[in-house]
Amino acid sequence: MPLNILIVGASVAGPTAAMLLQGSDPSHNIIVVERHPHFRAAGQQVDLRTKVSMFCGRWVSSTLSSRTETGLEVLDAGPPRPTSTTEDESMRGDVVKVLYETSLKQDAILRRDAGKGEGGLTYEFGKTVTKLTQNDNDENNKNSIDVTFSDGRKKRHDLVIAADGQGSRTRRLAFGQETSDAAFKSLGVHATYYSIPRAEGEGEMARAYSAPESRMVITRTSGRPVTQVLLFTMKDTVEKLLAKSHKQPIKKQKEAFSEAFKDVGWQTDRVLAGMQTCDDFMRRRWRRLG
Repeated sequence: MPLNILIVGASVAGPTAAMLLQGSDPSHNIIVVERHPHFRAAGQQVDLRTKVSMFCGRWVSSTLSSRTETGLEVLDAGPPRPTSTTEDESMRGDVVKVLYETSLKQDAILRRDAGKGEGGLTYEFGKTVTKLTQNDNDENNKNSIDVTFSDGRKKRHDLVIAADGQGSRTRRLAFGQETSDAAFKSLGVHATYYSIPRAEGEGEMARAYSAPESRMVITRTSGRPVTQVLLFTMKDTVEKLLAKSHKQPIKKQKEAFSEAFKDVGWQTDRVLAGMQTCDDFMRRRWRRLG
């Protein structure tokens, strides 16, 4: 039976779920909404291990750019220590872009084969969900969900999938703040990911600087004209500062990370200056499920 399906989030999970559901029944009417104006390409790399590569290889593996990273050099108080990085690792932006574009290609093919039949896949950016109401007591529409969107529009769906990450707003709307918070336990790690201009002669070796007081700075180019920066900290003295900034405007979040990393040394001046002007800033609080 064809369903009206809403998927919230257009990163890795959203387009993947859309392709699987549409492939199982092309008559499903699937809408993917994303609160950002475009799909988000920032974030930590994605490891496509053997079983995952076999599962999604027909969509992803043949299309992703070749990874040119030659290894990882660990820097601390001692001499540099070169190590290897996994060959199954892909840039998150590449994976998201391929999944998004491939889902649209699959939709075009299925629509063409189906003629003017029902079903299809649609993406709507710059929009999110503000209210969910399940119709348990409506005998004619039992188990359907009335959804209110940020633009004021309302629509009824048979299935709503929360693919909007650890901090899922959809999960909070469906189960409440207390239940949502109880599902994840903080690991005390704050992280941010963004891109800065690549330095001359930077090469293809990723570098991880282990700084004092449980802080780490990672740079990696992966064959790109920009350098990806990853900042991680478990520093107790900045926990409250970073936690407070989590729901503040991006400018305030950048200021908080700059304060937390201002004295770590190495390439701090470069990576923090680049953070102020980057347009792909993403931050996360690491949490454990359960």
